[in-house]
Amino acid sequence: MNDHRKLQDRVVVVTGADGGIGRAVCQLLAREGATLLAVARRRASRELEDTIQSASGKSFIIEADLEKAESWNNVVIAAQTRFRTIDTLVNCIGITNPKTFLELSQKEIDKLVATNFGATVCGIAAILPTMLRQKSGHIITIGSLGGIVPTPGDALYSATKFAVRGLCFSLYEEMKQHGIDVSVISPGPVETKMLDLVAAGGHSKLTFVYRPLDPENVARAVLRVIEHPRREVILPRKAAWIALLVNHFPKAFDVLHPLLKVLGGVGIRRYRKNHRLTIPTQNWESSHV
Repeated sequence: MNDHRKLQDRVVVVTGADGGIGRAVCQLLAREGATLLAVARRRASRELEDTIQSASGKSFIIEADLEKAESWNNVVIAAQTRFRTIDTLVNCIGITNPKTFLELSQKEIDKLVATNFGATVCGIAAILPTMLRQKSGHIITIGSLGGIVPTPGDALYSATKFAVRGLCFSLYEEMKQHGIDVSVISPGPVETKMLDLVAAGGHSKLTFVYRPLDPENVARAVLRVIEHPRREVILPRKAAWIALLVNHFPKAFDVLHPLLKVLGGVGIRRYRKNHRLTIPTQNWESSHV
């Protein structure tokens, strides 16, 4: 049996609960005894609902379009009404579009920016007042390795994740005087429906330099960060040195890009074969990360 003492009194809001990473986070934190407010864009499966409610009868799922500030206000009201507090926010929001930047329409550009960055900003802005009153709290956001290393072929997604990382790093410094922790978890590829879209599109080979992680790997990183707060966690760990090298010395990317592109080409072919992906999909608005 798991030791529930560490998380049994913690109220956690998890967004993107209907996506691969969000679902894994909800399931793990529920097993560890946290009380969850799981937020999904569409009705979550009965399996997920049963999982979180079996851990705590107080946990529940709501539907919300988190690109809208008023939806976030409703999430905060729901949490305060039921639990009177919000200890942790785990942002698992993200979409992509398997097109190059020049192929994106203005509507698609607006959607990517609003979901990947705008919803994160709105959520933090809505929840911070509660944490400031408590003089405690923890904001955890799922970023991306593509928010540290440029991702040709998925430029706008990469840009939004760079923005998320910059926001988290800046807030880390602003909030520590108030007793609030801010963390960003930056994973490489994760086996989700969204990764299927990237593989089917075929433009972003660098995404597949590393073997895709299981969503459970990211969920375990979230749990570790809740227990031992850190500014950033990069997954897989072996990717950290090259990611930070390129981030600090952009010219290094020019040297490494040809090799990374070859490695990524091998990886994307392997992923397509393993997942039987042969025809690019047009339904890019899949579930959250």
